[in-house]
Amino acid sequence: MKRRLNFTGRRKIDKKNVSISVEPVDNDSPKFNANLDFSEMNFPEGSKVYIDAKHKTEWKRFDFGETGDLGAREKTILDDIALLEGLKFRVLVVDNEKRIIGLARAISPKIKDENRNNLLPVKISEMDLLWDLDYPGSRPELHINEDIKGSVEMVESDSAFRLSVFPEVLRRILYRIVFWEDEVDDPKETSEWHKEWLEFAAQFNDDMELPNTFNPENVSFDSEKIDRWIDIVVDEFAINMRREWNDIEEKDFGSGSKIQRELTQYD
Repeated sequence: MKRRLNFTGRRKIDKKNVSISVEPVDNDSPKFNANLDFSEMNFPEGSKVYIDAKHKTEWKRFDFGETGDLGAREKTILDDIALLEGLKFRVLVVDNEKRIIGLARAISPKIKDENRNNLLPVKISEMDLLWDLDYPGSRPELHINEDIKGSVEMVESDSAFRLSVFPEVLRRILYRIVFWEDEVDDPKETSEWHKEWLEFAAQFNDDMELPNTFNPENVSFDSEKIDRWIDIVVDEFAINMRREWNDIEEKDFGSGSKIQRELTQYD
């Protein structure tokens, strides 16, 4: 008969005590690293620790030793996981009677990829608003109110927040580029971070080409055309975000968004 784990009396492991990063490997399956801190939880000596990696119906369990001697007992290669987007982890502590006495679930890993170019750093800040944009050194940053409980989790996994905030973030940044900062005749000659955002935006507008000038003094400047271009970009961006969310939403392990991962990183 298959033995089942008993969840009676389990304790929640705070996500601040768990850090998991995934490292893509060229021409091979990715691997992950985990740092666990149970020093203040007083689990019984000899309790076993496991980490589950899951993406939709694909999952794999890894042995991470015991509470007093933490560490991977096998290679942490994700060879049974096809995609990193939407990948989630959970950590289990199991006592000698096979009861789960500690659990952390729906943990989003940090993706280590030197080739990733994150457009929008996310910072947790002291502020009055729920969120705001800042431009230190000219490049945009998304600031989240530090007093909001679970602010990091909100940005990572709260679909209502992401679907309402990120399109507005994109709109504000594009308007700043066009109407506040950029007065060049040819958008191809704009600053590097402007180019990155305009290239990102262009993928969401197949109906209209990028306006050929951002200079109000140029006779070809057309503010109404630029408004329409931005509207189409933002609308299609929001539609794509909603579609991605619906495609990868999962009840137990949360979700991840390719668009969000391309946009954001944490400091």
